[in-house]
Amino acid sequence: MFARVVVAFVLVGGVLSCDGPNDAPAKCDALVTTVCVRVIACANNGTTQAECEAGAKTTLPYAQADSVSDGYNACVSEVETSPCSVLWANGTTNLPATCHAAILFNP
Repeated sequence: MFARVVVAFVLVGGVLSCDGPNDAPAKCDALVTTVCVRVIACANNGTTQAECEAGAKTTLPYAQADSVSDGYNACVSEVETSPCSVLWANGTTNLPATCHAAILFNP
C-alpha cells in the first residue's frame, strides 16, 4: 500500500504547481497529510501516517511548490468526504479529479 500511495502522489505532483510568496509548500504538506489520513483509514493495512507522509515527502518536490489552484479547497474537501470505495479502490489511491493540478511545482 505504501508504494501505491507514493505513486499516486508522484502522478499528482507531476501535474501540479503552487503560487508564492509562498504558503504552497505548507498547503502541499497539508494535502499530503489529509490524503494519508484517509487512505490509511480506508486501506487498513498497517501503513502508518508517518510512513505515508515520509514516502510522499521524499517523492514530491515540496520546496518547489509554487502555488495552489482554485481547486485546492475542493480537492481537500473531496478527499475528506470521498467514500473509501472510491478513494481506495482496487488496492490503489484514486484522488478526485479536483486534486489534479491542485498544487503546482516549479520545474
